[in-house]
Amino acid sequence: MLRKDRNLVETMFHNGDIKVLCSTSTLAWGVNLPAYCVLIKGTKVYDSAAGAYKDVGVFDVQQIFGRAGRPQYDKEGEAIILTPFKQMDEYVKMMQNK
Repeated sequence: MLRKDRNLVETMFHNGDIKVLCSTSTLAWGVNLPAYCVLIKGTKVYDSAAGAYKDVGVFDVQQIFGRAGRPQYDKEGEAIILTPFKQMDEYVKMMQNK
């Protein structure tokens, strides 16, 4: 996406003109766009150095989830992660610091 188009979309989302924003993890990690609800669809990312897919780490999940329910914008927020059932416990434990 061209920089000017990206800036326009970010501004429109921030102002509430766009209600739903779908993006790559790059936007979620690098831009301060608050949202009521954040959804992570899938927990595998491609690692070009390793030449394979790897699991998203807990820090990255927390960073992305941190966009949900910012106190200056909302009283609460929601964060949802979609991952295979066999990995669910792993992410729950990570989020609980166990």
